[in-house]
Amino acid sequence: MKTFLLLLALAVPAIAADTLERKAPPPLTQERRVEEPKTVRLPGPLPLDVTTDNERPYVRLVIVLGAAGEAAQPPALGGIADLTAALVQEGAVVLDRNGRERTLDSKAYAEALDELGASVSIVTGGDAAYVTVGALKNTLSETVALVAAAIRRPTLDAPGFERLKRQTLLALRQQSTNPENAASLQARRRVYGEQAYGTVATPASVGRITLGDARAFHAASFGPTSISAVGAIDMAALKQLVEEHFLKGPGLAVGDIAQAQNFTRVPTPDARAAAREGDIDLINLPGSEQSFVLVVQAGLEREHEDYDTLRVLNMILGGVHESRLESIIREEKGWAYFARSAVPALKRGGRIALESPIRAEATAQALQTMLAQLELLRTADVGAAELAAAKTRLLSGIDDIFENNESIASRRANEAVIGLPADAIARERTQIAAVTVADVRRIAGRYLRPDACAVIIAGDKQVVLPQLQTVRPARAVNVIEPDGVKPRSAD
Repeated sequence: MKTFLLLLALAVPAIAADTLERKAPPPLTQERRVEEPKTVRLPGPLPLDVTTDNERPYVRLVIVLGAAGEAAQPPALGGIADLTAALVQEGAVVLDRNGRERTLDSKAYAEALDELGASVSIVTGGDAAYVTVGALKNTLSETVALVAAAIRRPTLDAPGFERLKRQTLLALRQQSTNPENAASLQARRRVYGEQAYGTVATPASVGRITLGDARAFHAASFGPTSISAVGAIDMAALKQLVEEHFLKGPGLAVGDIAQAQNFTRVPTPDARAAAREGDIDLINLPGSEQSFVLVVQAGLEREHEDYDTLRVLNMILGGVHESRLESIIREEKGWAYFARSAVPALKRGGRIALESPIRAEATAQALQTMLAQLELLRTADVGAAELAAAKTRLLSGIDDIFENNESIASRRANEAVIGLPADAIARERTQIAAVTVADVRRIAGRYLRPDACAVIIAGDKQVVLPQLQTVRPARAVNVIEPDGVKPRSAD
């Protein structure tokens, strides 16, 4: 589980509109062009890429576990990807300098990494799990040996599993009463449904996961499928490390996992006809002073030819501080501390999401504003200055990738997962720069579906439900109680 992010979200208090800090939007970043550092790629059973930077004696690695993402979870075992990722960091069987096996428990494993001045984290995403490693050049081999041991020969013991499972269940219970988390989880279900990306962690699904299930998921999924390195290392050195620690010796090896996940793509918005689209899910959180409002629909996969134009549209809608949603909902109306939109894209699907934590009494008005802004993009051209600002922001964001080695390594790893070409960034720049007012109008008309967007609201039913009759009187409002009872249609 993303425990740190969850606790951070739970720590943020409700903020009344009259206490909002009014700040002028930041000035637009001037368009700039940062040269992309040279990356050497080595294709093969385990693709490698290296961006050499010898200015500092430090290396950042991202090891992609391409079959260990959330989409690979069995439908009944939502949460097993996160749980297994946490469990492999609980200890490992390593080889000492004399080649003898030695088992490190979680404390000893963490201490060994600390002694090397290294950092390791594993994060699961929709398409893959990502092991991010930071190490000094002179301790890199020893660090990679420890990380490889955790990936290939983790202890996966019962005490660690039971403790992590209890922590996961506790986090899920807390999440169910946090408006943003509760709404986001339901939105994922609504967009992806029975598709693989729709497999989410619930108390019921995590409760049925056994240690045997976690061990089986590890054996089937945790072989590396690509490795990206940035820093004081070259291809010859990386290749030697990989051969020594991942291709030789005991434990899970490349080839022991399914290289490809065979599941269908999520239909694009213009090809969907889901029965429940347009319905409103109201997650009842009695006493909540805010309603977390989330308007969501299917989007585009990362490789779709229209995706970069959709990104430009999103910047105008709610992708930056001076966007339309932020200007109206936060600055003009004072209904919320923020209002934003996003178009996250995965290998086989994506979504379009508008969200904001709204003062409870203004829930319906804010929802109407969100839907109206979607419709306006469909029916009216954006301004030339607005378009230019959006493109400048996006191009500046691309340049930001190259400001630190961690972001470069993450970008290279993502390219490997999605299957993007070596010149993907150059193509993005070209496509974004070429977007016209007519392109934005065309994309909005084709893909935005305000009449069919799923609406998820987490808030107090007594305050919110009467307001919703004015927004979509012909649509069902499905009330979901926080204790997990099945949705029921409200009058």
